Amino acid sequence: MEEAILGLPDQFRFKPEMIDKKKLFTEYESVVVVGMGGSHLCGGILKAVDPSLPITIHNGYGLPDISPAQKKKILFVFVSYSGNTEETLDALEEAMDEGANVAVITTGGKMKALADRSALPMIVVPDEGIQPRNAVGHSVMALAALLGSDRSLSELRGLADKLDPKRERAKGLEVAENLSGLIPLIYASSDNLTLAYNWKIKFNETTKIPSFYNVFPELNHNEMEGFGAVEGTRRLSSEIAVYILSDEEDHPRIQKRMDITEQIYKERGIKTFRFKLEGSSRAEKIFKGLLVADWASLELSVSRYKTDPDTVPFIEKFKKLMK
Repeated sequence: MEEAILGLPDQFRFKPEMIDKKKLFTEYESVVVVGMGGSHLCGGILKAVDPSLPITIHNGYGLPDISPAQKKKILFVFVSYSGNTEETLDALEEAMDEGANVAVITTGGKMKALADRSALPMIVVPDEGIQPRNAVGHSVMALAALLGSDRSLSELRGLADKLDPKRERAKGLEVAENLSGLIPLIYASSDNLTLAYNWKIKFNETTKIPSFYNVFPELNHNEMEGFGAVEGTRRLSSEIAVYILSDEEDHPRIQKRMDITEQIYKERGIKTFRFKLEGSSRAEKIFKGLLVADWASLELSVSRYKTDPDTVPFIEKFKKLMK
């Protein structure tokens, strides 16, 4: 795991090459990234890097319930790191049966074999034997190239020299110390939803602990009431630590909501911390934030809970039972 974290900057030196590029549908009005788990993270991250990109995520069987006329205007991008993800393969087969506009990003497996047989537009990303969540540099580069987003590609390529994983380690260790023995609850603005979600899954998969996330301003209309911390519920709240991911680019009213939420939670004895995103670009802020979560989740795994950060045995057992 440590090697994968240290190797993140090199992923942005990846030069995606598209197979059967002439068949790629480029006149799309919107893009649906279809994938599960760590494979679809590239869609949310690229959308966060460039909010103007018309990207949505579909993580399930089949295709979204969209009219046939609307489907003709959509590019469906199927992302499976292993190439063997059950739900994504099912969705791809349905899309091909319906004659939808499709493209594929994968390392190999059944999906690559299917794409090869059917001459589908495809980008093959390097298989470095790491978990999909740690290969997101490769996959987001592939998606940006596939969509022809030159601005995003340029910004992402710059991370090869801007990111220094070792420099973010101390911040990750501080986060780990604050979260030790507690259930992480990650908050962010809707603009940084993908970052909050990524933090959560790193604590789930790397550390093997429960973790959850939510976004401002929605959480102020429901979730925060669950932290009223009256005598009968105070024990439940004591097991949680809230981390607010804040960005100076967040809407001023969102920043005020973060300040007030932090104040109220602390008054009620809820352990609440602030992490400020840093960087000269959206991409730099996002990936620096991901590195901090990587170090924090790894430290908790190895030093606090003695779990194996490189495997996901519970998920693998579930997959076997599904077969």
